[in-house]
Amino acid sequence: MTPDTLLWLMIGPCVAAVVLSLLADAFATRATWASTIGAVLLAAGAAASLFGGVSMSGADAPYGFRVGGGASTLAGLALALGALVLIGSQDAKVQSTSTFAPLVTLAATGAALVCASQDLGVTLFAFETASVCAYALVALARTRAASEAALKYFVQGSVATAVFLTGFVILAVVTRGDLGYVAVSCAQTLIGPALPVSVAVVLIVAAVAFKAGAAPFHAWVPDAYGSARPDSAALLAGPVKLGAGVALAIMIAKAVPVSAEVFSADSVLGDLLPIVVGLSVVSVGIGSLGALGQRSYGRMLGYAGVAQIGYALLAVASLNASAALIHLAVYAVGVTGSFMAAAAIRAHDERWDGSIEGLRGTAQRDPVLAAALSICMVSLAGVPALAGFWGKFQVLGAGIAAVAALWGSGPSWQAQMYVVAVVSAVGSSMVSIAYYGSVVRALYTRVTAGSSSDLDESARTERHSSPSEARRESADGASSPGWTGAHAAVVIVAVVLLAAGVGPLLFGLTESIRPFVL
Repeated sequence: MTPDTLLWLMIGPCVAAVVLSLLADAFATRATWASTIGAVLLAAGAAASLFGGVSMSGADAPYGFRVGGGASTLAGLALALGALVLIGSQDAKVQSTSTFAPLVTLAATGAALVCASQDLGVTLFAFETASVCAYALVALARTRAASEAALKYFVQGSVATAVFLTGFVILAVVTRGDLGYVAVSCAQTLIGPALPVSVAVVLIVAAVAFKAGAAPFHAWVPDAYGSARPDSAALLAGPVKLGAGVALAIMIAKAVPVSAEVFSADSVLGDLLPIVVGLSVVSVGIGSLGALGQRSYGRMLGYAGVAQIGYALLAVASLNASAALIHLAVYAVGVTGSFMAAAAIRAHDERWDGSIEGLRGTAQRDPVLAAALSICMVSLAGVPALAGFWGKFQVLGAGIAAVAALWGSGPSWQAQMYVVAVVSAVGSSMVSIAYYGSVVRALYTRVTAGSSSDLDESARTERHSSPSEARRESADGASSPGWTGAHAAVVIVAVVLLAAGVGPLLFGLTESIRPFVL
């Protein structure tokens, strides 16, 4: 299979998914047709891309893209997660708003293009495509909190886009129109002082860090995740965040050779890498401490996502892009399943207030859903032997290797920075067990007499003329719709996390990470 063929096999179904889901949303008589068509076509594009990632080595394709290897694997993962979100929105109670399916297909397509991009122009276009859809998806909840969060997200996102464009224009002038990632590393040879290139790269990194939700550019994250519909939040935290993190990792990996003297006075990355290390430390600190004090399930996952991007930034700063990509991939899968579990819980009980405490009794009502969500939480915490453990294992290994390389030349402030970053990441991982564990604890805590759940049961009993009907509804844990698309999505994610956690033990770690090598 040629790179051109693989590129079109990925992009073709995505374009068809956007167009046909939009038409189905406008003219179909059944509300689920748009999401079904979008899910099938995104899954087709994901299958082609994942096949290319496993079977082909990385190769350049036309129009500033790269296919095969890690680029296709991550692009296919973004599309697959978008398809899962659409599968999870099949329930009528969840999919109560039109235009959802077209927005999801377009955002997932934009995220996939970011993962496969090797050109700043393509990256900017794809970023904005996904971002505009993300703003609308937050607002689809149609609550006051969601409207405020969407407006904050839009305003801050517009500033980030302007910052990106500023750096983009500077590099376009310096590189004489060549906006490929590799051209950035050669830009110093085209001019004398490296200050313009340094400024441009720092601006672009800051803009992409905002898109990824890294601190201190994270203010929109907990508000958006906490107020958006769970299925919308799943797309923001999964495919969209995956695309931003992948772009950040690939930009730096392609711009600088691993063997370069990255901390030399004349190196652009010598100025940039300490900034990336600082972003990592701040992100894991703010994210973990912020998540620890949250009562809202969505806001907790928002702050936790800030910490998760901080782990990836540690690997990026250590010039180990593959480690960052593996961590981002397993995080995206786990957090997508976590939000789809929230969608399934909301379908069971529309009165759920979105709090962690409100999850009490879920294992009594739906043990399969509780088990699947527990697997997602444990994986996000990085506990062996699930996929999340291998992601953090790779990230911390990359950081320790960087410390060893720097310390070999003698103690220096650069080595000390990396030591702080590694220690912060380890400490944050330990703290994460507390806030992810609080969800698992709530799932398996039985509802006791006098709790709010009992009050809800009394209210349901008064509404029914037949006591047997009230008992039947109480046994289901609310007006249960039965097995929904959101249930299926969470179970699929749990199986993937289990398989990815066991895979390195069966096939070896080297073979398991091969599809993520750029």
